[in-house]
Amino acid sequence: MSRRTKDARELSAGLPQVRVHRKPAPSSHQGEQSTASAEKPLQPVSAAVPLIEKVLSQEETEDGWVNLGTVGKQLLNLAPDFDPRTFGFRKLSDLVRKSKQREVKQAEGGPISIRLKQRRKS
Repeated sequence: MSRRTKDARELSAGLPQVRVHRKPAPSSHQGEQSTASAEKPLQPVSAAVPLIEKVLSQEETEDGWVNLGTVGKQLLNLAPDFDPRTFGFRKLSDLVRKSKQREVKQAEGGPISIRLKQRRKS
């Protein structure tokens, strides 16, 4: 067993298992959630939340913002079968935008970064 496989198994211990059903996304509506699912049902967006939150908690930054590319790589290390198409999205960025627990920022033409939504102080 390779070190990468062993590390991924250790990181994913205790997380819900996500079944991957690879299916091409519809080409007419880029990034929108797919409703056509004749063969296998899509996983709900909420099933991806624990995985994304675990990655964000592992990536410590001063301001909490993490590059989406880094998140994607860590998701694949954590759950090698992770694919946003399992949840009905072509891209990870669309999946992250759909789940409401994260903030997304992107400078014009720049990389996308995400962080957990900050709790408001009362």
